[in-house]
Amino acid sequence: IMVNDIVTQVHCELRQSVQELIDYDIASAKYPQGRTLEWLESWSAQVTLTLQIDEVTSLNPGLSFNTPMIPATTTFPGKIAVMSPQSYSLGFGGVLSAHATRIEKLNFYYALRDFLREGANRRRTCEHRSDILIESDLKLNQWMTDATLPYMTHSIDPAEIPKPSAGGPLNVISHEVTFVIITGGNITPTWKLVRVSANTGSLPFLGATRTRSHDLLITIGPTTNKQPSQEAQNAHLASQIGLAVAQAIRAQQ
Repeated sequence: IMVNDIVTQVHCELRQSVQELIDYDIASAKYPQGRTLEWLESWSAQVTLTLQIDEVTSLNPGLSFNTPMIPATTTFPGKIAVMSPQSYSLGFGGVLSAHATRIEKLNFYYALRDFLREGANRRRTCEHRSDILIESDLKLNQWMTDATLPYMTHSIDPAEIPKPSAGGPLNVISHEVTFVIITGGNITPTWKLVRVSANTGSLPFLGATRTRSHDLLITIGPTTNKQPSQEAQNAHLASQIGLAVAQAIRAQQ
């Protein structure tokens, strides 16, 4: 259910971002500069969602056998006697730990033109759910606006912008969002008796930690023969390799 909700949220925010951007571009057609983002309608989006969960459980029991001894008496000059307590202790300890890692990857593909055909969903606000992984703004609208703003404001000479059939003035744009959520807890019951002490060390008796490292990678680029262009595929693959290396490093820390 969580995976389905995340995918639904990504689809909704990406669709809404594309629709708002194209709507704004169409509305600007009445001005002298005309439309500048027609090429975006022929692009497509590659999305990779990586869900990694690391669970660590540890058990660290400790037991000490204590032997009380008669206090020692030390006499200092001036006939000052000081008594020092004495005892003997024999400790035993053990460690039991388990580390499990689960990685799930989902790759899906959207044609941006399909978003424009979703008339019933047009301008519909995305519902934010209660889960911390879903109740968020992925900043997709801001990202796409930032990437296309130089062409919308004509910071780049419109005469230099290729026609939509050429794929557009950009090779590829990408966006990455990483969530790292750490939860954990421990419990340490302690006994201090005359003859026996238990779990008096610095390590918790029982501890458990869960680390959820989730990555969302979106790459948008031209479409060639109903599939992403070679430049877009290469950029997406390079980002996936970088994510895999980063996750491996995080897992070792």
